[in-house]
Amino acid sequence: MIKLLYPKNEAKISILTDWQKEFYRRQYTGIHKDAAIFEQYDAYLSEDGISSCPKTVVFKWKRSDIYTLMKFKISTSPDFPKQDGVDTCCTVGKVFASCEDDGVYCVCVTNLKSGTKYYWCVDDGSDNYPVNTFTTNENETRFIKVPGSHDNIRDIGGKLTKSGKRVKQGLVFRGAAMEVPYYDHEGLTSEGKHVVRDVFKMKTQIDLRYEAMGKMTDTVFGKDAKYILYPYNPYEGITDPGMQDMNAKILELFADESNYPIFFHCVAGADRTGTLAMLIEGLLGMSDEDIIADYNTTSLVGDIRDWESNEEIKKMMNALNNLYPEKSIQEQLELYVLNCGISIEKIEKIKNLLLE
Repeated sequence: MIKLLYPKNEAKISILTDWQKEFYRRQYTGIHKDAAIFEQYDAYLSEDGISSCPKTVVFKWKRSDIYTLMKFKISTSPDFPKQDGVDTCCTVGKVFASCEDDGVYCVCVTNLKSGTKYYWCVDDGSDNYPVNTFTTNENETRFIKVPGSHDNIRDIGGKLTKSGKRVKQGLVFRGAAMEVPYYDHEGLTSEGKHVVRDVFKMKTQIDLRYEAMGKMTDTVFGKDAKYILYPYNPYEGITDPGMQDMNAKILELFADESNYPIFFHCVAGADRTGTLAMLIEGLLGMSDEDIIADYNTTSLVGDIRDWESNEEIKKMMNALNNLYPEKSIQEQLELYVLNCGISIEKIEKIKNLLLE
């Protein structure tokens, strides 16, 4: 017999670590804009333990005897559809015995979606094993852990837009390069490849690096996935001759349903990736505050990016202000995309695919 211990039935939980909660508190209250404490803020981001790794939720249950079967299941569906141990709603580790109490077992779950109701159970082979539900907090950033990668990967979904619709999760991911050494990683582990191929089922890799030209032809997502290289100029560079055409080509990929899920990246996932993310988020109608916070989030891996103090951001916004005066950041980004030459039909297709 199985007794489910944690999360409690109908619990509401956060997918953010305490570090991340504090980071966003500072972002949305404007504390980080105060010049008098910016030095303290910068030091805070440099502390050991700061990370953009997602929170790990440790599920716990107790079995009545050593012969009780144990098959952990988690799903966004109460029917627990057969998935052979793979559920695109999150990443599940291996079951292990707790050192806290005899008969208590645990499993670590990461990459949970925000604002989502989950069902979980431990199937003991009977017809009446218990099923618990829990819901994750809305509007929290979904950080993604891929073993062997640089920890700067996240889902752009989960946020509400000005239309009242929410950006879908599990379709578009932004991040750093996965396949070559960067900082202290040596490329994806076998488990990392399993996560991107089998858990998230990523189909299209958009590489924004000039330095990959002539070197990269294949994707780490497997032989059936697409690798597309579009060297990119970030920030004010989007106003350079030819960059509107380049942005049109890139964004048209998002109008093709067969390309999803999509992962786009540069080296660190900060500047080129950050600029393209702004355009997508602006097109979808995310708030100025969410667009800025997403850009600044790269600071959590130690690559400090601050919208208020970054000179490249200032140049980009000056250029957009000249083109589209007296508009919000979101409106300027959306107008820029609309003037790149993408058809209205494709714009609507992107929105239909990515908004719910």
